[in-house]
Amino acid sequence: MLRALDSPRCSGERCDRATSTRRTSAQWTGLGAVSLLLLAGCGSRTGLEAALPDDGGDAAQPQDAGQSQPPSILLFGGLGAMEDGGYADEDDTWIWTAPGGWTQAHPPQSPSARFGAMAATLGGNVVLFGGDGSTAETWAWNGATWTQQQPSWSPPPLVSSVFSLLGRDLVLFGGYDYGTLYDDVWRWDGTNWTHETPSVTPSPREAPAGAVLDGSLVIFGGEDVDFEPLGDTWVYDGTSWTQMQPAHSPSPRRGAVAAAYDGKILLFGGDTIPPSYGDWLSVDETWVWDGKDWTQEHPAQSPDPRSFAAMAAAGGQVVLFGGGSFGGNYADPVGTWTWDGTLWTQHTGPGPGSRNYPTMAAR
Repeated sequence: MLRALDSPRCSGERCDRATSTRRTSAQWTGLGAVSLLLLAGCGSRTGLEAALPDDGGDAAQPQDAGQSQPPSILLFGGLGAMEDGGYADEDDTWIWTAPGGWTQAHPPQSPSARFGAMAATLGGNVVLFGGDGSTAETWAWNGATWTQQQPSWSPPPLVSSVFSLLGRDLVLFGGYDYGTLYDDVWRWDGTNWTHETPSVTPSPREAPAGAVLDGSLVIFGGEDVDFEPLGDTWVYDGTSWTQMQPAHSPSPRRGAVAAAYDGKILLFGGDTIPPSYGDWLSVDETWVWDGKDWTQEHPAQSPDPRSFAAMAAAGGQVVLFGGGSFGGNYADPVGTWTWDGTLWTQHTGPGPGSRNYPTMAAR
């Protein structure tokens, strides 16, 4: 049985709320990359360290857009469950294709073991950033191997941010870096990172759900600096943020996952704090965002309650994998599930082992 760990900012039960700090976009303006190691447990960060520009190396070149590639989803890493009941960072790479299922890749080089990294696709390459244990590294997967990129500066070594293709670039929002939550927007153009400074931003947070719909990045929820779940919906058009006021909405939650599918955004799971329970509790709810409002779906069957899973859409389906269950809803959220717009279907067969915080992106 895979039990979800608490937020990466702590372990065990909810942390002492005095240990976390927040940092706004304004405080980041003009600063270089941060190169701090992520450590386990709770605590506040002692300060920012400007990192020197990296030397050498070339950015991975995008593949020819005209090449015919079967739709696939890449999975990397996560926090795997061990036989002794503990957890260990993973560094394996897997490929999902429909209807073939999972195949493990064995590239000649790959990022170090980590969990909570972010991945998105640009020009046929899957770009991976951050994660626990990384030092603000950026990697690219070209279908055969991983190549570490060498940008002149980078975001902090973030965990649990939103990372999606928006226009011609990848956009990253929010996340956590040992003791600090962020409300920053960063843009990756295939070679370098640029720090965006919109005048209004959502509050600093980790573990929001997000996906791109109709040319805008949509985010929902997350966990705030006081370890409380958030329930707001924001839209970023590449220049400015707008808070939406939907008539209906999922309850505040962290660690839900989202993917764009069939002209809408699908959201699943997450951890809430029901008033009657008083602590984090994983849910198995399925919600859909149509650009104006949230609608809860009620499929005949659903994946087990879970949070900090991974989800991506490719080949006419949404694929959900991994995660853990927190609170009273203990379950075993292993295996792979797909969503066809109406139904969830569980898939069996060989695949990645059980894990929290895996990273997935369609390619």
